[in-house]
Amino acid sequence: MERLARHSCTSYNLYKFTFCNCICLLKELFEKNFGIVLETYAVNSLNSRYYFKKGNNEIDIIIKNNEIIPVEIKVSFNEEDMRRFLNKIHSINAKIGIIISLN
Repeated sequence: MERLARHSCTSYNLYKFTFCNCICLLKELFEKNFGIVLETYAVNSLNSRYYFKKGNNEIDIIIKNNEIIPVEIKVSFNEEDMRRFLNKIHSINAKIGIIISLN
C-alpha cells in the first residue's frame, strides 16, 4: 500500500489501495469472520427463529418441532467444544443436538 500525505488538520491515515490490496483485505476480513458468515448462512438456511443466550452460555440455533434440538455452529470443533456442547444439551434436557462444522 502506498501511503498518501496526511492533511494537516486531520489525524486520519489514508492509504491508496490497489485492486490487489483490496482483494487481499477482503480475503483477510472474510477469513477472520468466517464463523459469523457460516452461522448466518445456517440460520438463514434452516429458517431459524430461536436461539439461547444467558451470560456466556449460548446455543446458536434451537429447532423446535415436537422437541427442542440445539444446534451448534463452528468453523472447527475440538474435544473441549464437544464437552461444552454436551453440557448445554443436558442443561436444557434435550435428547439430541446437532453440530455443524467444517471439520
